[in-house]
Amino acid sequence: MTSFYDLPLRDKKEERMARFWVNWVEGTDGGRHYRWYSLEEAEDEAERLARLPDVQGKTVYVLEYIEKCRVEALPVEWDWPDV
Repeated sequence: MTSFYDLPLRDKKEERMARFWVNWVEGTDGGRHYRWYSLEEAEDEAERLARLPDVQGKTVYVLEYIEKCRVEALPVEWDWPDV
């Protein structure tokens, strides 16, 4: 089995994952990504990151998970979250 974007279920009980956000600093390798389950917390973290001395002058993005893809057999099937 090949997984292109394999995300574990948040509470192991529901079929679809809950919505979450991650932060990414432009010009970096991405580093560790922490999941934020509220947009406000993700925005607070983006502001904190933007104030770091080695990040100043770079863009900090707040990215929202919108879908995932897993390849077990062809054709590829997309799993869209309820939004």
